Amino acid sequence: MQPFIDRVVDVDAVARFCLGRFWRQATPVQQQNYVRVFHAVLMNAVLSRVGDYKRNEVRVLIQQPETRDDAVHVPTVVERTGQPPVKVTWVVSGDSGNPRIADVIAEGVSLRLTVRSDYSAFLKSHGDSVDALVEALKQQVCDGCTSPSTSIP
Repeated sequence: MQPFIDRVVDVDAVARFCLGRFWRQATPVQQQNYVRVFHAVLMNAVLSRVGDYKRNEVRVLIQQPETRDDAVHVPTVVERTGQPPVKVTWVVSGDSGNPRIADVIAEGVSLRLTVRSDYSAFLKSHGDSVDALVEALKQQVCDGCTSPSTSIP
């Protein structure tokens, strides 16, 4: 699943955006460690949601895409059996002729803005330490890890 996510989502750009102003303050090693663990956090989030769709019929209605600023917003409605429809807008950036998802807006709430806000609050309460954030994200990914081989480097 990781190669698919990396192909359709601009994970590195989303990671940089979510770190906000702290990206410029981080050392290259901190940036590298953060991006690596961000990939793992994103993958865990996606995999944890896959099970939600196992027994349900899912229908996605794609509406007219809109070009805004430097991205295309693709509004959709996701319908699942027994659930109310959910409005989801996929924000697709087309840098270098390689369009990839840059954000997901569900019911008007931007995922990357929410994550950025959460990370900023965490960093402010932990002395602006990128290392503390990376360690917290590693713990989030490895909740339930039973062996050193399943940990994030």
